[in-house]
Amino acid sequence: MKKTILLIIPAFLILSLSVLTPEAAAQTQEGDIKLGAGLVFGSGVGFESLDNDLGIRVDGSYMFTQEIRGAADFTFYFPKSESGGDVTVWELNFNGHYLFINDESMNQ
Repeated sequence: MKKTILLIIPAFLILSLSVLTPEAAAQTQEGDIKLGAGLVFGSGVGFESLDNDLGIRVDGSYMFTQEIRGAADFTFYFPKSESGGDVTVWELNFNGHYLFINDESMNQ
């Protein structure tokens, strides 16, 4: 299982970077909505015995203005049985972003 995880994580990172790189140069406009999903590897989430869990993540962002963006994500870690019962851990995050650099010449 550990070998599989050690192979999945670098492959996922390389794939994510290759997909996100063209978007980094793309111009964002008011009203743009971006959605994403991925696998997560939680280190030290929840209870002590639930360390190093795998999970899935769904996220999205919305451009309110050229400089202000709001984002949210939901992460669900796959349940583990603990002392005869299932333990479920999840995260819900809300973020606000202010983009300091908004120079048109840098978007080319």
